[in-house]
Amino acid sequence: MAFYCKEFFSTKDFEQSIAPSDGLQTIAKFDNVTTIESPKTITATLDTNKIVVEWKESKGAVKYELRKKTLDGAWGDSEPIYVPADKLYYNDVLELESGKTYMYRIQAVNADGTTSIYNSVTASCRYISKPTNVTAINGVGGIDITWSATQGADSYKIMRRELGAEEWDVLVERSSSLTTFFKDTTAENGKTYEYDVNSTLGEFTTKTLEEGQIVTYLPSPVVTSVTNISAGVELKWETVENAAYYWIYRKAVGIESELTEYVTVVSNSFIDTEVEVGKAYTYSIKAVNDYGESAFTKTGYTITRVPATEVTNVVAGADRITVYFEKVDGVDGYNIYRRTDSTDWEKAGSASVNAECFEDIKALSGKEYYYCVVPFIGNSESQKISTEDSVYYLKAPQNVKSVNIKEALEVTWDAVGGASEYYVYRKTSQAEDMELVAAIKAGNKLKYIDENVEIDEIYQYAVQAISIKGK
Repeated sequence: MAFYCKEFFSTKDFEQSIAPSDGLQTIAKFDNVTTIESPKTITATLDTNKIVVEWKESKGAVKYELRKKTLDGAWGDSEPIYVPADKLYYNDVLELESGKTYMYRIQAVNADGTTSIYNSVTASCRYISKPTNVTAINGVGGIDITWSATQGADSYKIMRRELGAEEWDVLVERSSSLTTFFKDTTAENGKTYEYDVNSTLGEFTTKTLEEGQIVTYLPSPVVTSVTNISAGVELKWETVENAAYYWIYRKAVGIESELTEYVTVVSNSFIDTEVEVGKAYTYSIKAVNDYGESAFTKTGYTITRVPATEVTNVVAGADRITVYFEKVDGVDGYNIYRRTDSTDWEKAGSASVNAECFEDIKALSGKEYYYCVVPFIGNSESQKISTEDSVYYLKAPQNVKSVNIKEALEVTWDAVGGASEYYVYRKTSQAEDMELVAAIKAGNKLKYIDENVEIDEIYQYAVQAISIKGK
């Protein structure tokens, strides 16, 4: 036995027939049944955060009944969606999962509630969502952009524009779907940007937001010095363009495990007076404004609070300069530095913790030096407190010799750096004091011929280097 529907879509009559072996036989006929056609076509198009379903109009329809399912689901798994007759589309945003394919079919419904049968044509669309949790923060060497992975996306499109600009620029056309991180190394110091990330699937790309993640590129402050001074520990760093202020972080080494925000300053220097002698502290700095904060300055700068000392006296001797200073408690030793008017501080040597002076045997003759003594603990030094006055060092002539020559004695010596002339002194065995017997210019041969001598007399000679700055 077979049943069939005749002229269901175009007439008002409904016939139900049986087909026996000798042909069709009408067994029932119903007149005045209201019927309606289903929409002939249906499409499903991917859009940002939705699927747009569209269809052609069915005459007589007062509304449309839309069904949705996943590839492995059934049509009855979800409630029907009803759409008014004046709308031939539906924006599906209900319970969409990125990476899944959705199928749609539709019926028309007339005024008395009669529905058409479903068209055999269905529409399907694979859905991908726009990336969520997009962030843009300052990192080391650029702006770090991160986002949550979009299931089903084959790549990501990263967008950027300067704050206030209308048009977005494509920073990365297609970033691998395997990563959810990108570092923008082309950002310029002090400029403020907006960022957004889109998902792509084939030729489809989600839409860019009207307002992205806003951040000012603030590079990590470049620390120029972390030093002990009389008041405490002083930090200095280079100014960061468009930074409104700076956050100083600190931890006490061996006591605190993490850096914590310590103080906010608007200048590019800070003196920490809350420090204890002998304790080590680690500092790090961030540049900040209303649109972001920089990364930390490297891994931090550690310094131990070390008390300073002062030089009490400097004595230039025949072959060395001796520097005297005050001892301080709690230090590991002393570093001694010297400089000239035209050079920076250089280390002359070190002294033990129990020392009270330092002998500089490497000082150069003919130089004028300033000295400072710097106590240290580990790798940390105190501040440098320089001597107010310089000391001029003129080394005593070395290898002074006298030899007999014909009817005279010849006196020779080594040249001394910085000497303009040399005074030669002499005394006999009977004399108590030396007397000046000659002045030899530095440009001449460094010798003196003493012809005023007597046979068998013993003579003692001394040579003194002279310069315009001292003896």
